[in-house]
Amino acid sequence: MKILKLNKFGYWLVLSEIEKKHKIFCQCKCGIKRWVYKYDLIRSKSKSCGCLGAEESSKRFTKHGLYKSVKGMGSHPLGGTWRQMMCRCYNKTSINYKNYGGRGIKVCQRWHDFTNFVNDLPPKPKSKKKYTLDRINNNGNYEPNNVKWSTSREQAFNRNKCKFYLYKGKTQHLIEWSEELKINISTLFERLKRGMSFEQAVTIPIRRKRMI
Repeated sequence: MKILKLNKFGYWLVLSEIEKKHKIFCQCKCGIKRWVYKYDLIRSKSKSCGCLGAEESSKRFTKHGLYKSVKGMGSHPLGGTWRQMMCRCYNKTSINYKNYGGRGIKVCQRWHDFTNFVNDLPPKPKSKKKYTLDRINNNGNYEPNNVKWSTSREQAFNRNKCKFYLYKGKTQHLIEWSEELKINISTLFERLKRGMSFEQAVTIPIRRKRMI
């Protein structure tokens, strides 16, 4: 069966008739372009890059009262956690998309169903500290056995860009230096990213914005 250019299969739009190892080059409604197996298109096994499932989940939760809308927090305690997770991985306009969906991080298909997501999660610690959902393997997907509840400090320790630095004879994690020297962690990240040495990053005075 020949697939003609510009045919639509769910959210997939076929961009080329040329096959590559039984795959067809397509573009999803959200803009993502990818090679998709021809027979997955024909048999409706693949209808989108993943965003269709997220949309259907959102509509389903709205109907049943578990999840009000993409813009607001759902009435279920974990509605906001689920929304933020899906947004980071599939919403290209999200400020965090580049660090998640932009890196290929996805949400497993099972967790596109909110009920499965709630049932699979480990219990959230009861503490005054604020805990958020974190991935154990920073390069892995959101899926069972790869998530845990962590404080913001614990999550910062797990980031790829956080390293240990030697300064004045003492070696500490970047987060620990930030806390000890009272320098915002974002400021240190940005300075090191621009090529400053660690000593420069922690000793150069921070310019304060003048109030007009």
